[in-house]
Amino acid sequence: MFVLREEIKGIARICRYCHSNAQGSPDGRFVRVRVKGREKSYVGDLFVPAHLNRVSDTINDEKPFIVLSNAKEEARLTDITLGFIAINKNSIEWLRLADDECGTQPAPPSGAEGMECRELP
Repeated sequence: MFVLREEIKGIARICRYCHSNAQGSPDGRFVRVRVKGREKSYVGDLFVPAHLNRVSDTINDEKPFIVLSNAKEEARLTDITLGFIAINKNSIEWLRLADDECGTQPAPPSGAEGMECRELP
């Protein structure tokens, strides 16, 4: 009887997709973004590796896709929970930081002191 023995080696230390540390917690942070691609709009968490620092660096790297986790497709009637989605960068019309709550918005530009975040009736 022939027994096939396979050895698994822990050689890979860096994930080739997100450049995070494959042996432990990822080195970087997740940023909530809103993406418009063709006819659909998505909201999700984009991983920004520590060595890239900015969302724009992640978008402009050599990989053809961006990966969103905890993603939702924004439909007209209701949001559809997707969980995970890979979007081809060639199909992206725009991408911006998601500002779902009033407290997460950046400081307003000068001259916009009277503007505030509030719910519409």
